[in-house]
Amino acid sequence: MTVNTKPPIIGFDVDGVIFDYVAGFMAFAASRGVRLGCASDEVDSWTMSAAFPDLDEDQIWEMIEAFSEDEGFGRLEAFPGALETIKQLISEYPEYPLVAITSAGKSELTKRLREQNLASIPFSEIHVLPLGESKEQYLAKFPPNSLYVDDLKKNVDAAERVGVTGVFVRRSYNTADTHTRVALDWSEIADHVRDILPPVVKPSLAAAI
Repeated sequence: MTVNTKPPIIGFDVDGVIFDYVAGFMAFAASRGVRLGCASDEVDSWTMSAAFPDLDEDQIWEMIEAFSEDEGFGRLEAFPGALETIKQLISEYPEYPLVAITSAGKSELTKRLREQNLASIPFSEIHVLPLGESKEQYLAKFPPNSLYVDDLKKNVDAAERVGVTGVFVRRSYNTADTHTRVALDWSEIADHVRDILPPVVKPSLAAAI
């Protein structure tokens, strides 16, 4: 019988979880003269049609592809509490690898910009997938007891298909979906992480002598 000794992984999506992608993308569009139809926190669907009333889905997708290679993509703002909470979780689970899986784009420039934006977070691994690509093959490599946090329900479902506990982050554009574990902000993400992961057992002073 083989006993798994690998520690659980704390996995995060990036856009919509750590960084406010919608706000950054809308600012990029506005800088190119695109008329905005609402505020970033009023976007009510994945197509972002409310934000860009003058564009069709193909035009929005073309702009998403262009943004993935724009310098602004490497300077996205973190959601309130994201960086501080991740730092706290690292201190609580120092032996648990932190892994990012992000469907951002396939170019080397996109990967560089993504890694640049995440430079302040000590990820063990950063997987940058093409836009829209399934994350299941990467999640399937996570050890038992791992977790994955995403704002896209299909990715949370993919995690759970391969035995990884999923946490679904609620944003204005995904209110049509739900899950047994929903987090409204980074305080609630941290609560879920602490509920899912086994506690880190620190050696007692007596055992160390």
